[in-house]
Amino acid sequence: MNRLLLCTALTLAALGCAAPTQTAAADSQRKPIPSKKTMQAFKSEAELRAYFSLFNQQIARREMTAAKSLAPAPMPSATADVAGAAESVTNVQTARR
Repeated sequence: MNRLLLCTALTLAALGCAAPTQTAAADSQRKPIPSKKTMQAFKSEAELRAYFSLFNQQIARREMTAAKSLAPAPMPSATADVAGAAESVTNVQTARR
């Protein structure tokens, strides 16, 4: 058990100290893509709370509409089942001559 832990620790240490690959070096030389600012900073805590309140209301509306669309279909009425029940209760096959 101790030998396994020692081998694992040495392997991880060796991998951590390894020289970076060419891909890593190329990635570090690339210029970052500038991001577009789409949101302005909030002017106050009250404005931030109002935004989160609106955001939560929108999420609640989406969840309600999703729940309505995923609602199971209503069960068929009992009267429709009684009409065909005499034939469908058992699977009796009659011989025809």
